[in-house]
Amino acid sequence: EDLLLNQQHTEECTIVYSGGCPPRTGRTRRVPLAAKKVETGAVKFPVARTKIQTTKKGSFTVCGEASTYQGTYSGVECRAVSEMPLVSADTKKKIIAPATTGDLPTPPEDWQDRHGSDVPLFWNESKPIAYWNASIEEFCAEAVFDLTAGTGALMEASLTAGIAYHGLCSLNKEHMSWVQAVADRAACGMMALEGSTLYSDENAKAVKKHFPHVLESLSNQDDQDEAYQTPLGQNQSQDGFSSVAPGAVKDGLVPKARRAFVIWFQENSEVKKGAPKHEFLNEMKHLGTVWQGMTDKQKAPLMARSKDEFMAQRSALAVLGIRMRGSTTSAGGPDEAKDPPAADESGGRVGPFELNGARAPIGGGAYGSVYSCQHPQSGLNVAVKVYRGSDDPADCRHEVEQMKLLMKAVPQQKMMWFPLLVSSGVTGRPWPWMATSLCGPSLATALRNPAAHGKPRTWSVAAQLRSALQTLHDAGILHLDVKPGNVLWCPCTDQVQVCDFGMSENMARLQKASQAPRFLQYVTAAYRPPELWPARVNGDGDCGVRKQLLTAAVDMWAYACVVCEVETGNPFMPKGEAGLRAWCKQWPELWKTRSDLAKCPAASHTCCTKVLRAGKWGLFVLVGCAPDPGKRRWPELCLNQK
Repeated sequence: EDLLLNQQHTEECTIVYSGGCPPRTGRTRRVPLAAKKVETGAVKFPVARTKIQTTKKGSFTVCGEASTYQGTYSGVECRAVSEMPLVSADTKKKIIAPATTGDLPTPPEDWQDRHGSDVPLFWNESKPIAYWNASIEEFCAEAVFDLTAGTGALMEASLTAGIAYHGLCSLNKEHMSWVQAVADRAACGMMALEGSTLYSDENAKAVKKHFPHVLESLSNQDDQDEAYQTPLGQNQSQDGFSSVAPGAVKDGLVPKARRAFVIWFQENSEVKKGAPKHEFLNEMKHLGTVWQGMTDKQKAPLMARSKDEFMAQRSALAVLGIRMRGSTTSAGGPDEAKDPPAADESGGRVGPFELNGARAPIGGGAYGSVYSCQHPQSGLNVAVKVYRGSDDPADCRHEVEQMKLLMKAVPQQKMMWFPLLVSSGVTGRPWPWMATSLCGPSLATALRNPAAHGKPRTWSVAAQLRSALQTLHDAGILHLDVKPGNVLWCPCTDQVQVCDFGMSENMARLQKASQAPRFLQYVTAAYRPPELWPARVNGDGDCGVRKQLLTAAVDMWAYACVVCEVETGNPFMPKGEAGLRAWCKQWPELWKTRSDLAKCPAASHTCCTKVLRAGKWGLFVLVGCAPDPGKRRWPELCLNQK
């Protein structure tokens, strides 16, 4: 540790554990000061820390940590048994024994009663996957090389984040084979989990078809309070209910789920609640003997009821956005599994999510507001959009469907340019809501306050935004409301994401003769191309915008306007229709003199000034903002623009 901390750009960080300390953390014997509650580590930065911006800490902030300025992670709970891959004693001997001289540690005395004969590979492993998730997110890791693969916790966090992972299994080949199996099982679960980095409809169907036993084994590894000793056997608590996501069950956010024997026991036991423990144990022993003598046909109805309870619980967990290893969602998607909780911003909650810090929205518009939130159980930071428009359920449903279509149609490696759908509540009360992954402030916010967020690099924004919109068009979706407020930008990573698909349209839908545009007008005025001005309304009250005008050229115009605004700091067409008339009239002369705008006629001086203000991006603006949509094309990016 001293050797590592003495290296350049290396700093110490501290993990402070909270909650009950299970006997496997530290020593298994109950001796004074044996339970380790603090752990130290080192973070080596690629450059001096003064060149790196701090980022907000979204989890493990019990001691008041606000950002990565503080070097502690407080409130970390020891890794739960349900999260740890267990191994048989024989396999563990093959992996561990060659590297040790003594006998393998003896499990805690109540381990086999509660968890069976399989044991963790390392008893002292304490850091949960959630800790690694936080580290990857806060330090913007793009790849992981793990010198001690262990049991694969960091590997599973890398899978969740969608980044490359390389792990070194230094023990032996048996260790490598076992960790590979853990990775395969984790990947199976994520392929079937909607919203994960590996999810797709095809993958989910294939996994459910060919590996149902793997999904079933993963979903049965329920969470467990290790400090509580229960006589009911593996993965059950004293009241007979499964303890999956105990916080959510305790808060009443998800229904309880019981094993078949527990259902039968509660319906047939004569021991009342609150009776002495020995009476409860005697009744357990008696009814356990009766249960063992029952036939499969007699148990079948109870097994079916148990399965229904667990399916209802997993569906409710999916609605809350709680990621359980191997959990699957219903075919209808997370928002259809169960009516979500009420949206109550005044009470500090939106659906199952708690508002982060100040309760002021981080964005808003005609549809409603966007809030920065966190899930109380998983610690996941999300952006929650609350709909309060005149047609809020339909608007929410449309955007959720567009996000699902996007996640289905776009290759996984290109989803980096869009937020991920985490959860939604189309029928939420009093307002519908949708939760997506949280990226950063919008370009509009950054341009208004560059001192707080930094100045986005024009070339980087132009390249990423173009790739995002072309990916969107390849997927058959027109955004139709591209503007700085709908482009997210992460200052730490310079990452750009396109959000807000409320106005988006499917190209396939627009091609149908029976389908009309959904709105009277598209695109915010300052970024609206000439062909969409003015709005025309038919006598029948239907939408007056001809759907033939809704093409990729609309997004091209808005794209060029956004890039020009990032470069100059001012909107390209702030006066809307009045400025557009002058631009359409003067553009042909500007195009003729594009190689030397100093020769531009005096009559075109107003618009020539706009182009000259864009500097080396002037030709870019002329190409992207051609008045004729048929001649409009994606502007080229040149190295001299960097």
